[in-house]
Amino acid sequence: MDAAIILAGGRSRRSGRQHKACRRVPGDGRNWVDRQVDILRQAGFAPVYLVTGYRPRRILACLHRRAMKRHNFRARRGPFSTLQMGLHKLSGSALVVQVDTTLPPVPWLRRLRRIAHARNIAAVSPIDRWCSGGHPLMVSQGWLQSL
Repeated sequence: MDAAIILAGGRSRRSGRQHKACRRVPGDGRNWVDRQVDILRQAGFAPVYLVTGYRPRRILACLHRRAMKRHNFRARRGPFSTLQMGLHKLSGSALVVQVDTTLPPVPWLRRLRRIAHARNIAAVSPIDRWCSGGHPLMVSQGWLQSL
């Protein structure tokens, strides 16, 4: 199985007292972190890891789904250190997403997995017809080890 890594290690300074992971998604009854876990599970990713950094209790208080938790005690070193913590000791490929980025539809995520495995690609990301995208990022096991 391919893992999914939800990065939630930032300070979330601009969102006030409530962490952005806990805010409700417009048009959806769920908060961002629960929505990400639900979509990733529907797409077949397991396990799903939530990687925290600054003030983890704020995020964990609004997590109502089952997810593996990892904490980056060195969040001051920047976002790459949170990414490294999430990818540490994974045994297969992984999808990396941000906690507050809208995910593509479930069929797209499944297709992303198939493409990454069928073509033995180091990393793959969806790009739309306007040449924008870049999130989420599917990373192969071989490339994970180099990070």
